[in-house]
Amino acid sequence: MKIEGLILNKVPFKERDLICTLLLRSGKKLSVLFPGGMGGGKKKKSHNLEVGNLFSVELMGTFNREKKIYKAKEWQLKWFHERMRNSYMAVCLLAFFVDFCKQSSVEASLEVESDLAGEGEFVGFFKVLSNALVLLESIQERLWEQAFIFLAKLSLELGVFPEEGMIRSEVLIKLFQVVEKPYREALVDLEISKSDINQLLQFLNANLGMSFSLPSI
Repeated sequence: MKIEGLILNKVPFKERDLICTLLLRSGKKLSVLFPGGMGGGKKKKSHNLEVGNLFSVELMGTFNREKKIYKAKEWQLKWFHERMRNSYMAVCLLAFFVDFCKQSSVEASLEVESDLAGEGEFVGFFKVLSNALVLLESIQERLWEQAFIFLAKLSLELGVFPEEGMIRSEVLIKLFQVVEKPYREALVDLEISKSDINQLLQFLNANLGMSFSLPSI
């Protein structure tokens, strides 16, 4: 079976293997073991399993059924970021975006057809993160505004969008401006302060039972 997903995190396993959490096109997450994923070895495999990269993966079954970890047979790089690694702020936001998605997304089940097909009620989750990463890669400026767009779009997908009285009225107005536009167009004529983002983040933390804070940048 084949899947596609963005790498949310990776953990070394044994000498050269990696266990990665992928956000599938269905918007759900899946843990996958990549044999030789750290690169090198007799087959001289390249090391491109980086957080934020998009891969097509052919699975060969489960590696650990109890922990729901699947084993990759082959994988192919579909999209990768290159420019953002040259910006400390962009790298910090990349880590923030993928960690937020990892903590707030639900587990996939490959026995569910929609999870394999990239369908279902959480597909917007994948779209928000993929759009955020493409924008972060292509525009190395106005990064606070990009963080606000990401959280605004994600709050809508999570079904925890604030109403009047829940956050400051001026922040709520900016939220409506953002969610009504396509992702890239939302950056146009948007003036966002760090205080605006913290207000939205505090609202999401309270409603999702999380404790995220903005990167210290």
